[in-house]
Amino acid sequence: MAQRFAVSYLSKNDFMGANITSTVVTRKDHTLVVAGPYRWVRHPLYTTGTLFFLGFSLVAASWFIALLLILESIVLDRRTSIEERQLVARFGDDYLKYMKQTGRYLPKIQSAP
Repeated sequence: MAQRFAVSYLSKNDFMGANITSTVVTRKDHTLVVAGPYRWVRHPLYTTGTLFFLGFSLVAASWFIALLLILESIVLDRRTSIEERQLVARFGDDYLKYMKQTGRYLPKIQSAP
């Protein structure tokens, strides 16, 4: 439910547009999005889903759901690694710079100048 809301919100606000896919695919017309929630984290939909799972496991007080959270996190980490390799291949230095500026799942903490 949270991911559906996030996908709906992000697509309605044109942050991702046609870039959202259900598979690990980088399209020819794929663009690098660094606006909206993507200015803080590279994978806000995965963060949303993981936080939903965490909250659900706490509310349900279920070790089984907590176990699913761990499995989901492992799968997402592998998927994210594949996605990011493809994005580096597609966008090169622009994506590498973006990776240095933003966190993968959580915002990077910037030290004061």
